[in-house]
Amino acid sequence: LNPVNPYMNVSVGLLTAMAGDLAGGLELMRKAVQLNPYSPRWYRIVPYMIAYKRGDYEAALAEAMQLNIPNCFWDPMLRAAAYGRLGHQEEGRAALAELLAVQPAFASDRLRFMRALLFSDESVDEIAAGLAAVGLDL
Repeated sequence: LNPVNPYMNVSVGLLTAMAGDLAGGLELMRKAVQLNPYSPRWYRIVPYMIAYKRGDYEAALAEAMQLNIPNCFWDPMLRAAAYGRLGHQEEGRAALAELLAVQPAFASDRLRFMRALLFSDESVDEIAAGLAAVGLDL
């Protein structure tokens, strides 16, 4: 109802992107940032997913490095997946250890955690492949 509400734009943008319309979600999130340049850091998840899906893991990692969401498993999970795709084993294992420290149940119930935001099986599989590359047993 309020097209100039940055929080609603970023929230709907995130949900739109995670439902599969990455470009549409990114457009809403960019609008939110124009309205409020101090938007929450988690909006970086959409540019991360776009870069990750196109195989630009360096760009995905750069987005993940800007998340900086302490005590949230999304931050180290996305870094670990990108590191895994890049073949950076040491950094990836460190991010995976951080992920499991923040959310110990992730190892045994990773699909539930990942599907809380990644609404498509394809996205879950893509991130899982990056995590497997740094040692998460699938």
